[in-house]
Amino acid sequence: MSKKKLILRRFHVGVRLRICLMLSLIALFTFVGLVFYQRLVPTTDTHVFTYSETSSLNYSVCMNDPERFPEICYSDRNYIANAINHVEANFVYTFMASDLFDFKYTYYITASGRIYERGNTTRVIDEFYEVIYDGQSNVVMSNKNNFVINPTTTIIEYDRYRSIVQDLQRRYNLTLDSTLVVTLHVSIEGSHELVENPIRATSEISLSMPLSEQTLEISLSYQDVNNNEIIRSTIIDDAVNILYYIICIVCLILGCFVFIKLIRFLGKITKSKSIYEKTLDKIQKEYNQIIVDTKNAPDMTNIRIIDVESFEELLDAREVINKPILSVKINREKQWFLISNGDEMFKFVLKAVDLENEE
Repeated sequence: MSKKKLILRRFHVGVRLRICLMLSLIALFTFVGLVFYQRLVPTTDTHVFTYSETSSLNYSVCMNDPERFPEICYSDRNYIANAINHVEANFVYTFMASDLFDFKYTYYITASGRIYERGNTTRVIDEFYEVIYDGQSNVVMSNKNNFVINPTTTIIEYDRYRSIVQDLQRRYNLTLDSTLVVTLHVSIEGSHELVENPIRATSEISLSMPLSEQTLEISLSYQDVNNNEIIRSTIIDDAVNILYYIICIVCLILGCFVFIKLIRFLGKITKSKSIYEKTLDKIQKEYNQIIVDTKNAPDMTNIRIIDVESFEELLDAREVINKPILSVKINREKQWFLISNGDEMFKFVLKAVDLENEE
């Protein structure tokens, strides 16, 4: 006769441990879901783009009388206007940005002036404007953050502009005033992926010289140079990561599922149990090592059934036979406990009606 192995019940998880596990799972799914949800919420960041402009201008006044002015060209002094032939100017402009970006720039040099009656600036007799150095237009710079404009020496024909004023004075027999302004114009336009609006800068470096004085001083006039600009741009990242979205939804579903299971479990263990349910739970917990749950009752054809009056008597029989106790659920109010011993079957029936009658 083959010896049957004792089949023990699966490990029993306690109520407290089961509740702790469910709460831990809910906390875990909630935490993971919130982490990935925050990554789905549009984020706002501020990017700071800065740039600076610096400039310098050197000049020398060249005379038309080599005998009186042997060095020909001078700077930083008073000059006799009639002795001036031309002025040489050297413009330098430097642009520096904090980030690399794409831009283009244009620069050129102009000479301009207004001739008006002395003492009455509103009465303009004549005016002039001309480009004396073409420079460069729309110079493209890709992924750069600086450039320097240093054109060749600009020759300013001071004597020619002064002659225009003198001819008008003789023609109209008026006392006139006029100033010659030579200006380096620089304009920049570019774009940066983190700056919303186009980046634009316009600067002028000017050199002013009177045309109607007998002696003169040359002065430098700067506009929008030696300048620092700060551009702040708000960046909103609203791109949705599909993987994060899926993880967030899955965690939400799993968290809700475990939460519902926990509510049902708590409802089940907290509701008032009948005497039958309490007795059955006590038997299954105290003797779970020797009880085997089965879905169906074994075939008892040609088997002699020995009914016992209590579960304790069934335990006495089990000590003699040394076989596992089979547990069969018949319905919600009846449970069989069986011990098979060859052609005999020891049987105890736990019934709710019997327990209620005993009360």
